[in-house]
Amino acid sequence: MNKISIMRLTAPKAAIGEIARQKLIDTVLSSQKEFTYIHAGAGYGKTTLLSQISNLVENTVWLSLAGESDIFTFVDALCKSMHQVFPNYDFIVSEYLPFMGKDNFITLLANALISSIEKIPENFTLILDDLHTIEEVQIKELIACFMKYIPGNIRLCMGSREAPWQELMPLYLRGCILELSQNELAFTRDEASQILGLNNQNIYNITEGWPLAIGSFRILLENGVSPADVPSIGNEALYSYLFYECISRLPSGMVDFLKLSACFEEMDASMLDEVLKKKI
Repeated sequence: MNKISIMRLTAPKAAIGEIARQKLIDTVLSSQKEFTYIHAGAGYGKTTLLSQISNLVENTVWLSLAGESDIFTFVDALCKSMHQVFPNYDFIVSEYLPFMGKDNFITLLANALISSIEKIPENFTLILDDLHTIEEVQIKELIACFMKYIPGNIRLCMGSREAPWQELMPLYLRGCILELSQNELAFTRDEASQILGLNNQNIYNITEGWPLAIGSFRILLENGVSPADVPSIGNEALYSYLFYECISRLPSGMVDFLKLSACFEEMDASMLDEVLKKKI
């Protein structure tokens, strides 16, 4: 099996100036539902919220998914994340390779995985981030089967850019899933004011509470850019302005990092290169 980066098995550390989403955290921790499913577009703070939750509960098992396309690779990554928190946990997924061709393979593997987890004597929270990167049908079926018969010692939280998979619909329709979408993740006006250091209704209106845009405005304001300088001819102009202004003020090393960052994966990397050339 491939080696798993330790970063994928560890919740991100809190960033300087990070705003605690206490209301959302309380909603998740007080929920009586078996699962939490957080989904929204890029820059809405899904990972931030999940990491804040992980820092407030004991025994958090964290796994950032990376588009695993093989069910054995996925289970191996999951088991490594379990072992990170519970050193005595042991599940050898390769032992189930001979059963892969059987019709009941997914059920058999899920039951074996569940049985191994039930032996853990402590309750814990399992966080699966970036669930949207998973496209392999077998992995989706395994996760759905795992959730259907989930061990009683697990609280499961998931983060994704997509709404719940079709495979999860039965659980969703039975009311087993607490769903938080970008409507809930958008900053309130009070949160935006706290981040910006000022109460500006115009900024809040044009960003619609989008955390990434508000964070971008904070960078601009900290660098002496007036809100009056921001064009107001539609969202596309705003986002383009924020993108170029913010990137042009960052070190080249940070720009290289952002090329690989999920925050800007939908933007053409050539845009970053053009900004760098202007800086030089």
